[in-house]
Amino acid sequence: MTSLSPGQRKAAALLLLAVALWLLFSLLISPFWARYQEAADRVESLQHQLSVYQRVAAQLPSHQARLDELNRDNPIQPLLMAESRPALAGAQLQQRLNQVVERIGGQMISTQIIKNRDPSELQEIAIKAHMRGNTHHLVQLLHKLAYDTPTLTVENLVVVANQRISRARSRSRARRGNRPTAAPQSGILDIRFDLIGYTAREI
Repeated sequence: MTSLSPGQRKAAALLLLAVALWLLFSLLISPFWARYQEAADRVESLQHQLSVYQRVAAQLPSHQARLDELNRDNPIQPLLMAESRPALAGAQLQQRLNQVVERIGGQMISTQIIKNRDPSELQEIAIKAHMRGNTHHLVQLLHKLAYDTPTLTVENLVVVANQRISRARSRSRARRGNRPTAAPQSGILDIRFDLIGYTAREI
């Protein structure tokens, strides 16, 4: 075997050192560097998103003020229900009907929220209602609902004379010695209808 000259030994030592440094970088430093670079890119992306959110947040008060102004200037806003969420608007409509029926002296039997049927921008809030009363109560109810705000409409109105309750009340009055009133006023009616209000669709 021929011995290496001093220059060759020096070159071989440098080559081995270079190989060792490359292995050290590949096995230890390179993965950490890649992770560091990935984290740096992620931080830069988050900083960009944060700056965008900060700009949007800074503009929110002016946008909200403009939206409030548009709502105030909207001519149909007073005709809509205040609550835009369907479940809460339905409960609000039920409460409103109960108040009206109680005020006119009728008897509220039941109400049931109907699933929204209208895909337009003004969503319908509808309930099925069942009440009892006489013709006077019915006229008062329709009048109050027609001329009240927000706008409410009555559909699918069905009125049936409740003979059983009417006869029971007539017998009760007869036992007390009271004179019967006019039939249209004293006759008990089963009244069923759909009551519909309108609200702006949620954005």
